[in-house]
Amino acid sequence: MSLLIVVAGLFFWLSISFFLARIFTKWVRSPFRIGTIFIATMIIFTLPAADEIIGKYQFKSICEKNSVIDAVAGHEGKTVYFIKPSMVKIDGYLLPIKMQYWKFADKKQIK
Repeated sequence: MSLLIVVAGLFFWLSISFFLARIFTKWVRSPFRIGTIFIATMIIFTLPAADEIIGKYQFKSICEKNSVIDAVAGHEGKTVYFIKPSMVKIDGYLLPIKMQYWKFADKKQIK
């Protein structure tokens, strides 16, 4: 039953891709129209997977750049409290990305 749902979803997306390809290739004249529709359908059909692949590499590079934890010397073993995180928009990537900084402080730093 699950396989039928997946196949139905893929067929539905393929149908939408074909419909959009026909709209985008109206300006192409015969005999190249069928080939152009086929290529446009395959490109549109694979766009969601391409989005995931691009996102994977962007996320991996961001994690590698920001995997360092900053700690202040002399605060080992102390109780720390969570301070409200801040959101920062990161530019220079194909997909929009926001990074959230988490900060912790002890009682002396909060006051």
